[in-house]
Amino acid sequence: MAEGAPRAWPIPTGFRPDALASGRVLFAGDAARVVDPMTGEGIAQALATGVLAAEAIADGSDAATVGARYRHAAKCELGADLRFAELLSGVLRSELGACVAVRAAGLSAWTRRNFARWMFEDYPRAVLVTPRRWRHGMLRRPGAFRD
Repeated sequence: MAEGAPRAWPIPTGFRPDALASGRVLFAGDAARVVDPMTGEGIAQALATGVLAAEAIADGSDAATVGARYRHAAKCELGADLRFAELLSGVLRSELGACVAVRAAGLSAWTRRNFARWMFEDYPRAVLVTPRRWRHGMLRRPGAFRD
């Protein structure tokens, strides 16, 4: 028998690079609020922030420098995708936005396949607005989810 009423807590989202470090503490994963606001997933972001934190520490600099290095790296690596997902979440909350997205996704086999890949982050969401990540054939690869 349960001792109390079951409760659920919201998944922390709302990426803020300034909150990634405080003194000698670096926050990663859920503690860093690097969860995808559209899907609630965060394992990939948790791994990425863990690696970035370790790389920032590896130089052996003082805490302020490590924190600044980590904030900058996380902002470059994750910032555009998380901000874009947050913006898109707002669009999809409206009936019109959701209808337009569904119609756009259903235009062709290519749009259906790539919308699903994009939705579930088979490639970075903000890839179209971050040219530094463009790779030849990026949108033609089979992806993680095959027919």
